[in-house]
Amino acid sequence: MPEFEGETIEIVGETNQHAAVLQNFVDSIETGAQLLTSGDQGLGSLQMANGILLSEWTNRAVTLPIDANQYEAKLQEKIRGSSLRTPKDLKVEIDMEKSY
Repeated sequence: MPEFEGETIEIVGETNQHAAVLQNFVDSIETGAQLLTSGDQGLGSLQMANGILLSEWTNRAVTLPIDANQYEAKLQEKIRGSSLRTPKDLKVEIDMEKSY
């Protein structure tokens, strides 16, 4: 297992974290408010998400930062092999409160 540093973050009260981050982004554009997280941190999250995809596509462990050329090649392969799906009439209950 790779080395990591754990950090416990206490959440006080009920907050829609996604909405709060999005609102902070809008506030930054509109009023110049300081962002809650830097672009570098956002890129790190994106790098991790792309690494998860690349690992699944290659069925191998990956290291971060991932190989951008390998990721792009696999992404283009997936795009070439994809097609539109016929929409189905599904009844789905979405409760974002259960996702936290």
